[in-house]
Amino acid sequence: MKNSNKNIIATIIFLRIFAALSMFVWPVLGFVFVLMMDFIDGYILKHRYGFSPEQYHRIDKPLDWFDYVVMLTIGLRIEFSLLLVTFFIFRLVGQFFYMKTKNPRYFIVFPNLFEIVYLWIVILKYHSIALTVFVVIFRLLEELYIHEVLPNYLQKKGEYPKFMHRLGYNDKF
Repeated sequence: MKNSNKNIIATIIFLRIFAALSMFVWPVLGFVFVLMMDFIDGYILKHRYGFSPEQYHRIDKPLDWFDYVVMLTIGLRIEFSLLLVTFFIFRLVGQFFYMKTKNPRYFIVFPNLFEIVYLWIVILKYHSIALTVFVVIFRLLEELYIHEVLPNYLQKKGEYPKFMHRLGYNDKF
């Protein structure tokens, strides 16, 4: 592995851990920071440094789990929620099956509802149920797009959609 790759990986790991720990101070803004870093690291590693999905997931999934443990800790400090614990385990099962099979469809079968329950505990529980339903639907559609629609499009067309090219994605995948 080149030194530049080691440096970028070390920087990403540092920023992802910092983002997760920031949730202890700012539960909502830190969560937004976590989401941004999770998106940015994928873009950088896969589309700028040419990491394969498997190489990327070896870095990303342990960092995701660090995020989840921090969210679980914060959520349970605010209020005990059997729903939070249940969806934490649900996500664990989905990621376990993914890591064993490398089949991303497990992310659709076991969507990341854990983050939605975390958000509900730290902020959305003080808002209407309609907003919560909207966030749940958005998150499910996002998981479907990332793990099913986009890979099928890439396999069929051999390139990213035009709007993604405008965002800087190249066709190395």
